[in-house]
Order: sequence, then structure tokens, then C-alpha cells
Amino acid sequence: MARVIYLDNSLRGKTTQAVQFGEVVFLFDEYDTRPSSFDPTFQLTLKEKLYELDFDPETDYIAVTGKYINTVLLVATVVVTFGTVSLLLFDARLQRYLETKLPFE
Repeated sequence: MARVIYLDNSLRGKTTQAVQFGEVVFLFDEYDTRPSSFDPTFQLTLKEKLYELDFDPETDYIAVTGKYINTVLLVATVVVTFGTVSLLLFDARLQRYLETKLPFE
């Protein structure tokens, strides 16, 4: 089953539209402490969390929401580690998520 990965758990309760794409999963639960995005270990921590989740870039999505510097680092980590990433981008005008994949097909 596909999953929608959120980095920022402050978005709990705001994920109802994402469930149509798969199970909503937060990379860090509300009690996790994580390094600052400016800490060199941040990307390593992201990579470890993705491996713990058994992340599959072919079926799992990254939700592009929340603090963008963190999301950009997550997307970059996924692309460097797995070679591809499926994204859900929220279109505020349409009020729905749009799918895309990097690198573009």
C-alpha cells in the first residue's frame, strides 16, 4: 500500500486530502527530537528514518508541505539515495494535491 510521508508533524489533522493517495505517515512522531536542518547530521537522520520506514520511492509519496527548507532537504535526500521521488504538491487554488515525480518522466 502506498504511503504519504509528511516531515512536519505539526500538520497532524490537516492531511485528510492526502489519504486518497495512501496511508499518512509522519517521518518524526511528536515526541522525536531531530537535529536542526542546519545541522550536518540532519540529512543523515532523514536517510535513517526513511530506511526505518522501508521507504519505497516507486509507491510512497513525499508531501511537499510545511517548512520548505526541511522539505527541500528531504526531497534531495530521497533523490540522492533512491534516484527518484514521487511528490504530492498542494495546489491552493484547486484545494487538492497534484502528483508529480522527479526526475520528470
